[in-house]
This record gives sequence, C-alpha cells and structure tokens, in this order.
Amino acid sequence: MEKIWGALRLKPQQLPLDNNFAIKMAGGLVINRKLTLPCKVTVLSQDTFKIILTQGLNRQIRKMSYQLGYKVIDLNRIRFEHYLLADLPEGKWLEIDKDNIVK
Repeated sequence: MEKIWGALRLKPQQLPLDNNFAIKMAGGLVINRKLTLPCKVTVLSQDTFKIILTQGLNRQIRKMSYQLGYKVIDLNRIRFEHYLLADLPEGKWLEIDKDNIVK
C-alpha cells in the first residue's frame, strides 16, 4: 500500500532540512516500538519535503520528524494507492466502488 504525501512544511525557526534528514527518514525510525519501513524522501526546500510511505502508522510522519528535531505544521496527502487526492477540495471525498477495493 503506497501513500504519497505532498509537501510538508516545518516550523520556520528550526534548522533547515538537509540530505542527512532525508537519509535518516528514508531508512526508517523506531516509533511506538516499531521500526518504520523504508520510504522515499525528497527535500524540496529548507522547510519542505516530500515523502512516499509504504505503510501508514498513526501520525507516522509527524512522529518521525519529531524524532529528528522537527515539528510538522502542514501536511497534505496527494495520493493514496492509485487515487489522486491533490485536486480534491478540503472536506470532500472520493466515492470508491467495491470493484476498486483490493483485499
């Protein structure tokens, strides 16, 4: 199950994001006594990154960022599996028919 998140913005007074941050996030961190699966992380600017997860633990991105000394202040999911969510207005949802559900 692949979950793709859009840009995540961090608090302005924090140290700028760098390649070291991306490497640590991508390799997996222990949260709630579980090692997160490897993921793809791209630093887009000094306070924004993109992440592609293969699992979705509760508040995973926020907890992983916090472990590395960062607090996420804005988080946008742009895709879930093959469903694009980027253009979906806030508070709206997609209807998914039962033929599209993978068991």
